[in-house]
Amino acid sequence: MTEPVVLPITISGNALRKELILSASKTNQQAIWLGGEENAGTPLLPDEKITLKTNQAITVLGETGDWLYVAELVSVPPVSRPTEDTP
Repeated sequence: MTEPVVLPITISGNALRKELILSASKTNQQAIWLGGEENAGTPLLPDEKITLKTNQAITVLGETGDWLYVAELVSVPPVSRPTEDTP
């Protein structure tokens, strides 16, 4: 995992992303909200983790002092390698 980010935040979309891994800090005092609407999105409790299979942007809301760890799994296009027949 990387350094935590301070909330609120909008995580940009990424066409190469296969999974977005979000982990709420265990020091958070309450749930943070995925989807951009407090008490109407998906709650993520302190020390809870969720993996989303999405390449779309997502907004995460929280209170001052809440932290979120963010990681993404991306698909990298294959690199072309010359063959013996290639000049």
